[in-house]
Amino acid sequence: FTTEPLLVITEPAPDFITDQKNVHVKGKTERGTQVIVNNKTTFVTPEGTFNEEVALQNGVNKITVKAVNRFNKEKQEELSVEAT
Repeated sequence: FTTEPLLVITEPAPDFITDQKNVHVKGKTERGTQVIVNNKTTFVTPEGTFNEEVALQNGVNKITVKAVNRFNKEKQEELSVEAT
């Protein structure tokens, strides 16, 4: 009950650089865990996967991904994505 939820980011790779206007943040968590990407609640499949499209600005974009389980334990990851 005291452990933080599983949060694995599979995309984008760390320090990802793109010429696109959007990036897909994909990953996996535990069933029943809420995922929030940049303060927006994201749909999590029954298998625990999620996929959220994030709009990018030119330059370095910070993306925050947070998982919250039913016991209100949190795990947070920050990503940096550079849009050129």
